[in-house]
Amino acid sequence: MMPITTTYGEMLDEKTISLLEPVPFKKGKLKVIITPDFRTTKGNRHFGMFNGRILIHPQFYDPIDDFQDYM
Repeated sequence: MMPITTTYGEMLDEKTISLLEPVPFKKGKLKVIITPDFRTTKGNRHFGMFNGRILIHPQFYDPIDDFQDYM
């Protein structure tokens, strides 16, 4: 069984990654899987950023016939 390590880092340029922790491997080839860390984008959010991107169907607020007995 091969060991797997997860660590976080930052892209310095398109070929250089700065890791926040040391990798426990000394030498040899590694397979690197890069995924964006959406937890750090919280500061980039602002009110109204999805305005015009989310569409609600006009019939969304119409009453549902199945619930007429409860209303």
